[in-house]
Amino acid sequence: MSQQRLFLLRYDTERRSQEEMEGFLEKMVSVHRKYEIPVTLFCTGGAIESRERDFRQFFQQVRDDPTFDI
Repeated sequence: MSQQRLFLLRYDTERRSQEEMEGFLEKMVSVHRKYEIPVTLFCTGGAIESRERDFRQFFQQVRDDPTFDI
């Protein structure tokens, strides 16, 4: 019987300034794709409004990738 490891990652994108979050979404995509880790993202309107450009680019990058559920 093989053992499957499960773990939970939680990303807090709500409380950080735009400067602190610079490059975060790109890095997250890279890590999840490299290790084939499925991810479901729950994003608040406030986070999306404050970093609309970043979230639009992120959505364009992952919208056809089944690894990402937004």
